[in-house]
Amino acid sequence: MMISQIARGLLALALFASAGAASGQAPDTNGFVRLGLTRIAFADEGALKANGTAIPGAEYDTDPAITATVEAGYFIASGFGLAVSGSFPVESDNIGAGTLDGVGNLGSDDFSYFTGTAQYHFNRGGRVVPYVGAGLPYQATWNSEDGLVSHLDIGHG
Repeated sequence: MMISQIARGLLALALFASAGAASGQAPDTNGFVRLGLTRIAFADEGALKANGTAIPGAEYDTDPAITATVEAGYFIASGFGLAVSGSFPVESDNIGAGTLDGVGNLGSDDFSYFTGTAQYHFNRGGRVVPYVGAGLPYQATWNSEDGLVSHLDIGHG
């Protein structure tokens, strides 16, 4: 299954990163790998359609999720770095709201987030290194399962 292959790949990258840190990697190296936890809060926005027609007042709600994230990057100049990151797959239930309140789960989807970022790290080499960054995200939907809705199609745009 595609999700398990992605999870194994991210886990291998995380283990490789922790092995590099444990082997005494110099703090002034230009490359970095991080493993962390990410809280994903969903926008819960989008048109709900039946046979291509919008359902008036139909909405959906999703609960926030927490997942592991792996980030790898490289400093291109003093304090300035470029990085890519990816989350482990997350499952989201899409619960009917608005005029669909009370109908239950419309369907579920499994997805991961990937981002490319540019970052500036303050106090690089210090004990605490705060940073700011901006980038572009991408959501990959690996699987969707029907709930109340048959032929569930999670669109992104």
